Amino acid sequence: MLEQATASIRDKARGNAKFAEILGEFERRFGDLEGNLKRLDFVSADSAYLLQPQKDGSYEPVVRNIRPGQLATALERGFLPLAHAVYMSALETLEVRKNSSESDDETQAGSQTSKPKARPFKCDQCGTSTTTKRRLNTHVENKHSGGS
Repeated sequence: MLEQATASIRDKARGNAKFAEILGEFERRFGDLEGNLKRLDFVSADSAYLLQPQKDGSYEPVVRNIRPGQLATALERGFLPLAHAVYMSALETLEVRKNSSESDDETQAGSQTSKPKARPFKCDQCGTSTTTKRRLNTHVENKHSGGS
């Protein structure tokens, strides 16, 4: 049944670009749809706990039918076919990444200022900026010396 639901949803994604984007985003964030369906907490043969989006941006588990059409509609409405434990694990991972990037920024004091590269070398003829003198020289040779 879960394989059939997954195949049906993939068929819908092939026929509908907006839905393909929704499914792609889900799988990018949480992994394969079929694998997540198999980890759901089932209430009956065709119903399981899906995560419903809340107004505050969080998700709460609710019982939802998981037949292919109903599951596709749930995905379109923002429901996540994830086990609550998987969702909580994803949140914890996100928090760890945020915290580690903050500590990395503190230990590498100049990293924030070096992210947007400064382009101090500017071509006098066309105004193109480069990051190194060597690149500026190459630009001048390739773009301006051949036509002069």
